[in-house]
Amino acid sequence: GRSAVCTVLVLIWASRLGGFLNSRARRFGDGRFDEVKGDPRQFLVYWLVQAFWVFLTDLPVLLVNSQQEDQPGVGMTDCLGWMLWAVGFALEVTADTQKSAFKDS
Repeated sequence: GRSAVCTVLVLIWASRLGGFLNSRARRFGDGRFDEVKGDPRQFLVYWLVQAFWVFLTDLPVLLVNSQQEDQPGVGMTDCLGWMLWAVGFALEVTADTQKSAFKDS
């Protein structure tokens, strides 16, 4: 149902984004962290801020998955939310593709 679809969508998004960021960091490096890599405390702050952002991004799915009582069936609101996710995902992939093409040129 709803929980499974939302979980799969988050896994698809996280896998694609993680793969893209890993590929980009390997090709171009990641200058955002060059200055803080030598300072463990400042690097920890960067890491914690990113971890908090991931938590906030995943929070709606965590809430859906934590509901123990019977949920109503999948409805129009769910379908609209999943379509909005698909549009956002397509825009993110397009933007990343365009940015990579620009950096390669």
